Amino acid sequence: MVIETNLAYQNAAAAGTGIVLTSSGRILTNNHVIAGATTIRVVVPKTTHTYTARVVGYDTTADVAVLQLQKASHLKTVTTGSASNLKLGARVTAVGNAGGTGTLTSSRGSVTGLNRSITVQGDNGTTEQLTGLIETNATLQPGDSGGPLLNSAGRVVGIDTAASSSSPSPSPPRATATQSRSGRQRRSRS
Repeated sequence: MVIETNLAYQNAAAAGTGIVLTSSGRILTNNHVIAGATTIRVVVPKTTHTYTARVVGYDTTADVAVLQLQKASHLKTVTTGSASNLKLGARVTAVGNAGGTGTLTSSRGSVTGLNRSITVQGDNGTTEQLTGLIETNATLQPGDSGGPLLNSAGRVVGIDTAASSSSPSPSPPRATATQSRSGRQRRSRS
């Protein structure tokens, strides 16, 4: 799913990706994809289906959010796998809305680190420490956040969360994905 948001400041807009959890329209994405949004629109790529979404839960410390699409039904859901079975060198694919173009793309790579921690800075200058991350060498671009990280069997084992580069440009950013885990919701909106 492609996520498009209008933000409350400077008439800005943002784009990201989401993962379909239920056929009735529960979507998992990153909190930073929807933070500050005044409206959220979700588009099913390669179709004419567009939905308005509302936030039903989020956890800023894990950088995850759950959306509910309005009037959605019969959506194709993902199949989940276990991040605990991943090993260094395992083949993975990061899927996302690269560049915010509205088209899903994929980037193949391998697992280069497990149980990693990073500090990320938000648009408002605050920082968050993200832990328990899967690091890969799959390339991520703006717009990929919230997309699935797939194992070699095509099962979701994480969510594309952040890109980092430890070497000077123009080397491609490495993907860092949050491990799939059972959902703790710190705050809920109804």
